[in-house]
Amino acid sequence: MPTQSLPSNPSIENLRKQAKSLLKGVRAGDANALTRVREFHPRSTQALQNFRLNDAQLVIARSYEFAGWSKLKEYVEMLDRHSFMPPHPKSVIDSEPVTDQFIRLACLDYLADHTSRREKARELLAQHPSIARENIYTAAAVGDVTTVRALLRQNPKLATLRGGPHKWEPLLYATYSRLDSESPGHSTLEVARLLLKHGADPNSGFLWNGHYVFTALTGAFGEGEAGPVHQSEHQYCYELARLLLETGADPNDSQTLYNRMFTGGTRHLELLFEFGLGKGGDGVWFKRLGDRLGTPVEMLQQQMGWAAKYNQLERMRLLIAHGVDVDGRDIRLERTAYELALLNGHREIAELLLQHGATPTLLSNLDAFAAACLTGDEQSARSLLTSDPSLLQQLGTQRVELLQLAAERDNRYAMRLMNRLGFDLNEVSRTTALHNAAMAGHLEMVKLLIELGADHSIHDTEFDGTPRGWAEYSGNTEVADYLKSLEASEQRTES
Repeated sequence: MPTQSLPSNPSIENLRKQAKSLLKGVRAGDANALTRVREFHPRSTQALQNFRLNDAQLVIARSYEFAGWSKLKEYVEMLDRHSFMPPHPKSVIDSEPVTDQFIRLACLDYLADHTSRREKARELLAQHPSIARENIYTAAAVGDVTTVRALLRQNPKLATLRGGPHKWEPLLYATYSRLDSESPGHSTLEVARLLLKHGADPNSGFLWNGHYVFTALTGAFGEGEAGPVHQSEHQYCYELARLLLETGADPNDSQTLYNRMFTGGTRHLELLFEFGLGKGGDGVWFKRLGDRLGTPVEMLQQQMGWAAKYNQLERMRLLIAHGVDVDGRDIRLERTAYELALLNGHREIAELLLQHGATPTLLSNLDAFAAACLTGDEQSARSLLTSDPSLLQQLGTQRVELLQLAAERDNRYAMRLMNRLGFDLNEVSRTTALHNAAMAGHLEMVKLLIELGADHSIHDTEFDGTPRGWAEYSGNTEVADYLKSLEASEQRTES
C-alpha cells in the first residue's frame, strides 16, 4: 500500500477522525484496515493483538510519511500557523475596512497581481492620507518611517506581531509592497531596517496555499509567472535584499529562484551566491518542511535546466562558474542540461556545457524529432517521421509544448513546419500556442496562427481566458486590438 500526500489545508481534527476510523475498522476486522496496519505499523503483529488509538495514529502518520503522530501533528500545526491564501478579488466585499482594502491593493499576493491594483492603492492613499498612520501594517506598506518609528518606540513587540488583512508580520508588508511611494518621509527600505533592528525575522514568510515558501526575500526580488510588469521587483530591490541577507535571510530561497527564472537575469543570483546560495540547507524553512523543500543542490540544478531550455547563456555561465553540476539532472524536467540544450536547439549552450565537462549524449529518435520540429529542420523531421510514422503520436502532450515554445520564440518557420506535419494548433495544455504568442506580444506570430486555423475564442484551462485576454493582461495592446478587430468582424458577419 503506497504512502499518500497530505491533503490541501490538512487539519488535526480530520487526521484524528482518520485514526478513529482506522481503529474502528481494525476492531471490526476490515481487510483494508488490517492491510494498512501491516504495511505501516513497525510492530504490526503485536499491535494487532490489542490495537489502540495511539497505534492507529502511528499508522496514519507513517502513511503520510511521518515518523510518528507527534511529528505529523507538529507539521500540521506549522502549516496552520504559516499558510496563506489570498481571497479571490471578487470575494472581498466593499464593506471591508479601507485600511485592509489598501493593503490588499498595495501588496503583491501572487493571485490577482496587476498594475491597476497598485494604482488603486495610490488613489486610496491620496483620498485617505491617514491610512499611512492607521497601524504598523499600513505604515509598513506605505513606508511611513516616522509612524513606524513612533509605534515601535511605544511597543517594540509590534515588529514581530502578525496582523492586517493577510495576518502577516510588518516586515512582509514592507517587502511585498509595490506602492513605491517617493513622498518625503516614505521608504519601505528604511522601515524594513527599523523592523529588523527591533527583532523582525529576516526569514519571516508564509506558505502560499500551504505549499510554496514565500519569504521577505521573495517579496524583495518579486517577479513570477505574471511577469515583471505585474509582479515587479521591489522599489529598493537589491538594497533591501542585501539588508535581509546581511541580517540572516537564507539565500537558498526556492521561490525567489523560481520567480526570477523567467526573465533570464543574473544580478539576483550573483547577490545570492555572495551570501552562500547552494550551500547549507539547514535554514528555518528547511527545518520546518524537511525533505518537502528541495535541497539547495536541486534548486540550482533546476536553474541550470531552465537556462538550457530557454537559452539563458549568461545565466548558464554563472551557474557553471559557481560549480553547479553540468551533468546533474533537473528532477522536474527529468533531463540533463546538455539534453535540454540539444532538444531546444541551443547549440551554443550545448557546446559550453561540453567545454566544462558535460557528458555528450545522443538523442532518441523521438527527442530528435521534437528538436527538429522546434528548430524548423524540415529535412530531419520528415526523415525521422518516414522511418517511424508513429513519432507524432508518441509526442503526446509534448506536441502542445513544442507549439507553445515556437510561439513564445516567434519562430514562424517552425510553426509552419509543425502545422504541415499535422500538429493541432488548437490543442490545449493549460494554454494554446495562440495564448502564448498573445502573451509574448508577437503580432506576426498571432496573425500566422490565425491564418493557419488557430481558434482565437479558445479559453485556457487555468484562468478561463482567451488569447485576447492574455494579451490585454500583458499590456500587449497591438495584439489585443488585432484580436478584438477579429471578434468585431465575426460579429458583423453573423449579424
